[in-house]
Amino acid sequence: MPRPDAILGEILASLPDGILVLDASGEIEASNPKLQEVWTMPPASSGLNWEVLRRTIGEQIASPELLDRILYKISCSPEAATEDVLQRPDGRSIQCHSEARTGGGRVWTFRDITAQTHTEAALRQEKHLFDVLMSSLPEHIYFKDRDGRFIRVNHALTHLFGLEDPAQLVGKSDFDFFTREHAEPAFADEQALMDGRLPMSSKEEKETWPDGRETWVITAKAPLRDSNGQIVGTFGISHDITERKRVEQELRAAKEQAESANRAKSEFLANMSHEIRTPMNGVIGMIGLLMVTELNAGQRDCAETVRTSAEALLSVINDILDFSKIEAGKLQTESFPFDLRQICEEVQELLSNKTDGRKLDLVLNYPSGLPRHFIGDGSRIRQILTNLVGNALKFTESGHILTTVEARSLDEDSSEVRISVQDTGPGIPADKLTVLFQKFSQIDGSTTRRHTGAGLGLAICRQLVELMGGSIGVESKVGEGSTFSFTLPMRIDQHPVSIVMDAGDLRGLRALVVDDNAVNRRILHEQIQSWGMRNDSLPSGEEVLATLREAHAANDSYDFLLLDYQMPDIDGMTVAAAVKADPECRGVAVVLLTSAGCWKEVQRTRPPYDACLTKPVRQSHLLNTLTMLLAKKRQSHAAETAKPKPKPKEPTADTVLSTLSGSPLRVMVVEDNLINQKVAVRMLCRLGLTPDVANNGREAVLIYEAKQHDVIFMDCQMPEMDGYEATRRIRHMETRGRRPAIIAMTAEAMAGAGEACLACGMDDYISKPIRLEDLWDALGSWAVRAASGD
Repeated sequence: MPRPDAILGEILASLPDGILVLDASGEIEASNPKLQEVWTMPPASSGLNWEVLRRTIGEQIASPELLDRILYKISCSPEAATEDVLQRPDGRSIQCHSEARTGGGRVWTFRDITAQTHTEAALRQEKHLFDVLMSSLPEHIYFKDRDGRFIRVNHALTHLFGLEDPAQLVGKSDFDFFTREHAEPAFADEQALMDGRLPMSSKEEKETWPDGRETWVITAKAPLRDSNGQIVGTFGISHDITERKRVEQELRAAKEQAESANRAKSEFLANMSHEIRTPMNGVIGMIGLLMVTELNAGQRDCAETVRTSAEALLSVINDILDFSKIEAGKLQTESFPFDLRQICEEVQELLSNKTDGRKLDLVLNYPSGLPRHFIGDGSRIRQILTNLVGNALKFTESGHILTTVEARSLDEDSSEVRISVQDTGPGIPADKLTVLFQKFSQIDGSTTRRHTGAGLGLAICRQLVELMGGSIGVESKVGEGSTFSFTLPMRIDQHPVSIVMDAGDLRGLRALVVDDNAVNRRILHEQIQSWGMRNDSLPSGEEVLATLREAHAANDSYDFLLLDYQMPDIDGMTVAAAVKADPECRGVAVVLLTSAGCWKEVQRTRPPYDACLTKPVRQSHLLNTLTMLLAKKRQSHAAETAKPKPKPKEPTADTVLSTLSGSPLRVMVVEDNLINQKVAVRMLCRLGLTPDVANNGREAVLIYEAKQHDVIFMDCQMPEMDGYEATRRIRHMETRGRRPAIIAMTAEAMAGAGEACLACGMDDYISKPIRLEDLWDALGSWAVRAASGD
């Protein structure tokens, strides 16, 4: 049987606390290894006594007062539990829990609770932080058990429920506060979340309260797990989005209201376009018919004044309608193949008659190496360029207006093209440059300004350029002129369909350019040089004869003389006459270059030239003229006077009917406006046709059923039945006869008007105001196919 002291030693050795046993006399009787470990005491076998204890503890306790208190506690203090922080000399602190027990002797226990104390402090800090979050966050936070009862909630959610203390919610569920329509789906989601049937997610929820209030929250939910990882409930965080929902609803309502207003605005614009263009059609159409009748000088002057005024009014109307379409977001760009050089030349040709006899040249600089075939909205580019050149013509009295096209960047598929219009006008003050592209802005806004307009042209140009992804700007100095330019990204047409000019026969031939304008000389030089020709230039006509004679004497005569008509001192006509009168020089082919304003004056004289071209000269026209003159020269060595190209005759009934192989052309005009009826009928009569007339779409269907027309000119907006419905009904009747060509006459300028015409079965459309040429072009395009049934 083990000895009692051995058993006691084993017990002391197994205890986790340090133990010091004193006998009845206060002497140290025993200690265990834990005490020796903590206090680094010698083992009991070496004899632990008070001196050793005092010395050992004293070496480890920095404070003498603390040492005395510990020794007193060990030997004399009553039975009690205390906690002390023992500060060792090495700076380490020990949190200790000690108890003294008395009996036959005294037992002192010591436990190091430093780690436990730190853990408890950390837990208290964590709890404090959690409590701060729960009480401070505006989000609604809750924890629920498996039955959906609240375990804990934060203050924000408590206040939402109309309560003061979060404890008032503990043990309750959604069914105690919400309607069943809200509580049941929420409870089902929580059960599915705990069962793994629903992934953790966040969603918007509508909360309907018993008092009728409705709130919206976005809630993130997740399963709640205990310390063993077992799911014991759910928890969630909700953010109140009631205000956001209210704002969204207001924005939706505002958006719907704006869309409704925009639709109303678009409808108003469409109607206004129709209502404005309809009377304009009568004015311009009738004046056009009047101009081709026999008029005396006074009558013709009045008619021309009316025509000019109507064209000016139509230009303003078009600007206003275009700007309104842009503002309404209804203007769209198109993407079709186009010839940029041809557009530039056509713009200059169109505006050349506005020089009004001024010493003013329109010049185009289009480098020969620059691509000319692109894919984009050529009509809008034409509109922008027409506006810029037209503006330059308003303000420039003399000199030149130079249109330059250049490529900023160029690769195989795309290019960034810059088009600039430079004038030699008065320039623009610096303080006006910033407002040029603003709507309704003008350089001179006074009542005494010389040039009129709505002030929309440049604003429309800017918006069109930006709509096509480009930029527009201006540079100007007072007294030095202005340069407007716009840059557009454009896709190169890899497969253009065009007529290639053949300049092979001109290669090596020699030309002399005579023009007092240096820019004109440079442009003509570049064009002629691109065809492989040799050329020289002179700034006036004084040295022409001498230069031609020198070339003749050197056996290197000039083949062509390009001669400007308007030059100081000696004009081009005088020089041309002198050249044709000189035996050594008369063999050169003289091409007179004149402005549109001088054309009639040139035509009245007996021409001492071989050809006459109107400036600005198209490259294709110049090339064709030179090749034609070369062919004539090769046929005959004698110089011949080439008569000016006669003005094309007005189309007649014979020319129209000849396209139909002798069969009579049956035409119908469908128009509810009496004035527009009269305009269209008289125009067709001028072409030798006698059309039938229908006052609306219903009449048109009945008349067509009886007569089976070849071409129908169809108004779009009419009472009883509009042109779209009439077209659809006529198309359904085609099985009984030939397919008529139906051409819309539309006064609507809104985007999509043309597409709407084609979509209902029409073949083409012409815009009001309608001109005789428009009518003739439409007939030429569709009459043959309509009559043949194609």
